[in-house]
Amino acid sequence: MSHASPSPPADGIVSTLLSFRFADPAMERDWQLARLGISRRVNSVAAGVCALLSLGFFVADLVWLHSPVGVQVGRGATVLIAAFGVRWYRRARQVAVADRVTMTWVLGAVALVWALMWAALSPTDFRYYWLPGAVLTMGGAFVLFELPFRYRPVLAVVNGIGACWAALHLSVDAQTATFAVIHLLGAMGIGWLSAWQVELARRQAFVQRCHAEREHARASAEQARADGLLRNILPGCIADLLLSQPGTIAKRHEDITVLFADIVGFTPMSAALSAEEVVTRLDDIFTRFDQLCDQHGVEKIKTIGDAYMAAGGVPTARDDHAQAVAAVALDMISAVDAVNARLGTTLQLRIGLHTGPLVAGVIGERKFIYDLWGDTVNTASRMESHGVPGRVHVSEETATRLRSAFQVTPRGHIEVKGKGAMPTYFVDPKHEHAASSGAA
Repeated sequence: MSHASPSPPADGIVSTLLSFRFADPAMERDWQLARLGISRRVNSVAAGVCALLSLGFFVADLVWLHSPVGVQVGRGATVLIAAFGVRWYRRARQVAVADRVTMTWVLGAVALVWALMWAALSPTDFRYYWLPGAVLTMGGAFVLFELPFRYRPVLAVVNGIGACWAALHLSVDAQTATFAVIHLLGAMGIGWLSAWQVELARRQAFVQRCHAEREHARASAEQARADGLLRNILPGCIADLLLSQPGTIAKRHEDITVLFADIVGFTPMSAALSAEEVVTRLDDIFTRFDQLCDQHGVEKIKTIGDAYMAAGGVPTARDDHAQAVAAVALDMISAVDAVNARLGTTLQLRIGLHTGPLVAGVIGERKFIYDLWGDTVNTASRMESHGVPGRVHVSEETATRLRSAFQVTPRGHIEVKGKGAMPTYFVDPKHEHAASSGAA
């Protein structure tokens, strides 16, 4: 994007007496589109000023000066035309049309000013006022209205013709004519420079605004990307809480079901594969597990090597968390069976579930993670490590919640490391669940 500056070679604006454009055509097109708002605002104000001035002159002609009827009619017509111009500019929709209307309006106004001066003033008064009138008309036409630079020479020519016509009719001497030319050229130069500075300032403001909008869009995109990454790492409600209230996030949950799954046989198989093949196969399996968690409304917590951890009832509580986690566990076994059938492998899952209270929260300032702590987590891990490949092994607390929806088979009491003897169970789908869960 080009930058507006009075130094064209350095910053990409071509500025001459008759043109003022960005070197970049796309930038110039954007500027012309943006000019509509400026044109509507500036020209409606200018037309309003003309309407008020004309109204003042109309009242003066009518009440104090007792000007001829033709002058009064001209003043009244100017008031109406200027008022119509205010209304029209506020509704303008195309900048090119607005430019042509403005040019026509200003040319008519310049011609009307000269006609009214000639008609309203006596020859003696006109001799004194024609030159100030020419100077003011020149400056006003250049500065008050928003017009492309290529139109401004026409205004200068028309005003110059009016001044020459007045000088000829007044038969001014050479000294007065020279004095008038100098003043007119000075007024044109000052008006031109003022308009140039205004145009330059507007273009610079436009470039700065474009740059600010571009940076804002870039920052918004980066923020959205960062927020998206955060929501991929953390549960949505936890990510929202972390974004709105940075700091420690921790909450105690009284009834949660935790799942641990370990891929039996993956470690020896990975020894015979390349690094890329190991990661690809593990990604394939865990992606299926992620989809199952989303399908059943279970929260994935993390992966550790070839182990997968998930939980039901966090961060949002639900009454059927044990049933949802058990459904995920059974579907995980079916998903691994499908992978084996496709790849000709013999992988199996060993899955353990336990239900109870725990603490959930976010730890770390860098590479943070949503994690779970408490004896429930440890017990679920023991259910997995003491389980049987291809089966869902659960504690009595979990089995109690699953009997209505799943086939729960007692395993008996087993010695669990760090827990002593515990009654545990295997879970299989009942017929109605098997029809709905199936293979992944």
